[in-house]
Amino acid sequence: MYFLQLVLFLLTAVPGYAARAQEAAFDLNQLPREGRTLGDFTPRGWAAADKANGDLNADGIADIAAILIPSSAGSTAEEGPRVLLTLLGGAGGKLRPAGHNDGLLACVHCGGLKESAGIEIKKGVLIVHQLTGSREFTDQTWRFRYDPTFRRFVLIGKDRIDGDGALGTGGKVSFNYLTGFKISERYRFDPKRDREITLTSKKDKIPKTAPSLEDVGME
Repeated sequence: MYFLQLVLFLLTAVPGYAARAQEAAFDLNQLPREGRTLGDFTPRGWAAADKANGDLNADGIADIAAILIPSSAGSTAEEGPRVLLTLLGGAGGKLRPAGHNDGLLACVHCGGLKESAGIEIKKGVLIVHQLTGSREFTDQTWRFRYDPTFRRFVLIGKDRIDGDGALGTGGKVSFNYLTGFKISERYRFDPKRDREITLTSKKDKIPKTAPSLEDVGME
């Protein structure tokens, strides 16, 4: 009963609380089936934190990938989710949603002093970057490719670096789902040579099957 009363108080007594809660919800089903700009697919209360243009499905037509965040989190310390959205271009300049993920990237202002997230498109591959942490940090990269047979984006590779900036030590792991191999390394930074020195390296086989964009979660 107390919890219900608290919720009712927040919704009625705190100015703008209900409006912000409603605006922060991201529902892919509420997006239009087609549009002409990224803005057509950006819900009220949201904004593009990063955007990349390129041909993702090899049809010669420009596509769009974007990271959307709540508008209130863009210029304040307020936390908010990051949503990865992909749009494929079609005839007449029309765009249509092709995939999204709201659990891959850490929320805004949740990643420590080094926090950053971005996307790019290279040779038809969607590349997603994320850096989190402070002295101890995690640097992650995911690579997605569009599968025309299943009409979805699939994970073809991912890299992760965990390091200690003060000690200059850490580990790396790289997954390649196209070749079916994983490479794991331990390293240390050599200040005299001004470069990383690989201490150990191991190569293992992994299944070539990989999850779709929607099924990849944050580690």
